[in-house]
Amino acid sequence: MTFAAASRDDLLAVADPSTRTATIWDIHSAARPKRLSSLPVPKTGFDLAFSGGARVFAVLSYTAQLWDLADPRHPRRASRVGAKYKDVPMGISSNDGRRVLVTDTRAGGAERAHVWSVSARGTSRRLGTVDGEALGLHLISGRLLAGISSSGRPALWSLDRLGTTVPLPGPLGAMNQLASDGTLLVAWERYGGLGLWRLAAGDSPPGDAELLAHTSGSGVVKDFTEQGDAMVMSPSSPLAALGAGTVLVSVDFPRLARTLCAVRRAATPDDRWHRLFPDLDYRDPCG
Repeated sequence: MTFAAASRDDLLAVADPSTRTATIWDIHSAARPKRLSSLPVPKTGFDLAFSGGARVFAVLSYTAQLWDLADPRHPRRASRVGAKYKDVPMGISSNDGRRVLVTDTRAGGAERAHVWSVSARGTSRRLGTVDGEALGLHLISGRLLAGISSSGRPALWSLDRLGTTVPLPGPLGAMNQLASDGTLLVAWERYGGLGLWRLAAGDSPPGDAELLAHTSGSGVVKDFTEQGDAMVMSPSSPLAALGAGTVLVSVDFPRLARTLCAVRRAATPDDRWHRLFPDLDYRDPCG
């Protein structure tokens, strides 16, 4: 559970379950934080999150209580979303000025998620339902949600067509995590592989996403660099065994290939190629 959350606008929320309160701090000056206000939280089982800057604050428990922090000295209780055991909050995310809250209906054991639009004042409106998709949904642009389908494939959903699942292309195994900067999307399973896609731009159909690369071995992708030119990763072996806790992996693949081929001039053995890329015909990338 997350008992602290920070916004990009220099606000910090710290919860004390023993007093059932979360305190809002101004940390513009880290040496002299200012206590601004406090608001109630449950005693146990909750997460805290700012969404889209400091304006909207969410306390996620069996339900989601949204707060309007336009004036952080005087938090205003906004809407409450969800119902205990029936519509449980999964997470809140924001992108391009939009905020989306996702709740798990758990109706009759079925895997269904309700998607809610959240305004800058913390009011909510249900947009629709995603069926059969239980793993986390994230808003990756002003029009798209991304998540992992029930079959383990990364997929997209347009906010105006939530009933239609758009699987991303490529011969991939099951994935269970993803990250995106709105232009690129990477999905992975820690020991099972990684795929990287360039998402369709502008008003192009989500299905026009392009698979850039995939591999059968990976690590954990933490984030993209601010420029979007590299992934920040915690690698699996053998780099992890050498003490490399974090590495940057370029997403400029022609440049990356030239660099790797300049370092290792020997051809890739045929058996190693098919072990790493069982679904691709052999070709020497440095040939």
